Amino acid sequence: ETPAESRPIMTSTLRLLTDAGTSVSARKRLSWIAHRAPPSNVKPGSLRQCISSPQHVLPNFAACIRRDAIGQPSGSPYARGFLRSSPLVCHAAAVSAPPVSREQISRAEFQDPGFHMEVFKTSQNDYEVLVTFWNDSPGTVLHWAVDDWNLPDRSTWPPGSNQAGDKAVQTPVRSAGQALTFHFPASVCPSGMVFVVRESQPQERWVNQGGSDFRALLKPPGIESVASKVLAAEGEYTHWSLKERFSLVMQVMDAANAAGPEGMALLAVWLRLSAMRQLDWYRRANYQPKDMAHMQQVLAERMAALARDAAEPRCREYARICLGTVPRGDSRMGDAIRLEILNIMRGNGIKEGHRPGLDEPFLEQWHQKLHQNTTPDDVLICRAYIAHLESGGHNHDAYWGVLNAGGLTKERMESWSNPIRAWPMHLPHLINPMKHYLWILECTHSGNDLDTAKRMAEGHLDNDLNWHLWDLLQNRHEPWVPYKAVELRERVGHAWRGMGGAAARDVGLLDVSLEQWFALSVNRLDVGSLNGDQLLDLCAVVLRNALATDGRDEDAAACLEQLNWLRSPASTGGVGPAWSPSWAAAALAVVERMQVALAQRLDAMYQEVQPYAEQFRDKCKLDPQYITNFGEELVRSQPLAGMSRFLQRLQPILRGVAG
Repeated sequence: ETPAESRPIMTSTLRLLTDAGTSVSARKRLSWIAHRAPPSNVKPGSLRQCISSPQHVLPNFAACIRRDAIGQPSGSPYARGFLRSSPLVCHAAAVSAPPVSREQISRAEFQDPGFHMEVFKTSQNDYEVLVTFWNDSPGTVLHWAVDDWNLPDRSTWPPGSNQAGDKAVQTPVRSAGQALTFHFPASVCPSGMVFVVRESQPQERWVNQGGSDFRALLKPPGIESVASKVLAAEGEYTHWSLKERFSLVMQVMDAANAAGPEGMALLAVWLRLSAMRQLDWYRRANYQPKDMAHMQQVLAERMAALARDAAEPRCREYARICLGTVPRGDSRMGDAIRLEILNIMRGNGIKEGHRPGLDEPFLEQWHQKLHQNTTPDDVLICRAYIAHLESGGHNHDAYWGVLNAGGLTKERMESWSNPIRAWPMHLPHLINPMKHYLWILECTHSGNDLDTAKRMAEGHLDNDLNWHLWDLLQNRHEPWVPYKAVELRERVGHAWRGMGGAAARDVGLLDVSLEQWFALSVNRLDVGSLNGDQLLDLCAVVLRNALATDGRDEDAAACLEQLNWLRSPASTGGVGPAWSPSWAAAALAVVERMQVALAQRLDAMYQEVQPYAEQFRDKCKLDPQYITNFGEELVRSQPLAGMSRFLQRLQPILRGVAG
């Protein structure tokens, strides 16, 4: 370093030493050294002495004392005399501070407007939020605040920030690839940071998550406060809809995951009650189709990432349950939902608004709903309408048959904010246009439907895997389907691990759909007609399915290892031939061990979900009969629950053989 560079650092060192209470003489020497120029013949030497000591710990600085007498024999009179009279020059050199480790809490990517967000917690309990835009965005600013839009402490504002109103701050975005860093010391750290993005080019645009703020969770709130917020919205808000529900899910998702299985159980109960239409989808609230489509896409992508990457195994399990209840979403199709129904009506001479044409009240009422309250119900309505058009139009049995099978009744449809009261006319020339419109609706609103999930994911998978998936769909009711489904899930899961964004969403939804079909196929089996070997094979395939869901499932791996040993030739050397009394006794021990592990796991899930279901019942005035068995039904729907029937059937068989 040059003296000019060293002196400001030395001055800082002097100030720190003064604050630390160093002796007056030491302060005078340092003051003199800091402003003393070296003689011209002094070269940077090798003697470096740290001025910090156990009494005065200054880890960030060391003083370099340079003398031209370095190298002289230590006992020479010249050296001693020079050391007494030679001018000293002290150069401050930065010394590495004790490393501050940091742990990444979360990372999320957002395709619109194109950035990723990372949250870190340091070893000093500080938090950092890094927002990095992928493309240059001149004039773009982050409009941000903390908690529920409260003004941040000024010490947390990045350089160049300005206050915007009473509750927010605006910070200009840096160039592409340079992170915008928000540092929150432990003393002023909020529970979270919220923001939206304002773009100014090519025109002003405010960007959020389809109506929900971008959020960075810092200090997670307790699960009790999250549950209170959710229950208040569901039970008290006068204007509420499926879109608002999805928006709130995204707001509390990180907090629920941070709370562990108890927090994710809340989301699973909440979204399952919504998917079963026990919670309101339409409560005096309207929105545009494009906002709903974008909201669903972001939610599905984030839930798929959580189902794959959450740190806690039980959180991943609950995230998969949630993923099976949300539509896939597609922001590209939002406007198509609104425009295509208009094109069908106008192109086929059907009255729309003030335009003259054939008066078809059903299409007019459905058109109004699509414009203001589009939901997954519209997929069902479209399928029912196509069934009616293809039936010949002699009666409406085909129409109501599809609707009732999907859970929609005449009374429910007439109770909506935009009700559908009219019955459809028979206009067979609309069959092909409506089939195309059904595809648009399925792209946006379908999720865990196996056929749709396969169609949406096939572009992300290789040809061989796609062929085997097609073969499974063509033979989905065959007895070998559970085995085939697990093989395909193992391959799909391997591909899923390397994906992100929309690809991860679609392949994740396919994986969930395959698992749900596997569970349905297993539960349909007639256990009484199966022999012992078939029952053991089915137990093994259920455990393989659990490992295809989560390869880090230690209980499932241990049970499968014991079961495979029991079914292998190696076991005959230790416990005798298969189905001998000694082998049966060993097999009975393995089966009982599996039964205990399974019971503990399923009971834990029941204990986590049932209390939340009862809270929703009380707050939202839900049907008590439905809630009484909610936890039990949710547990029974899990693929592992199907194994309990096989184990119960195996026990008396093995006891009989063991004697």
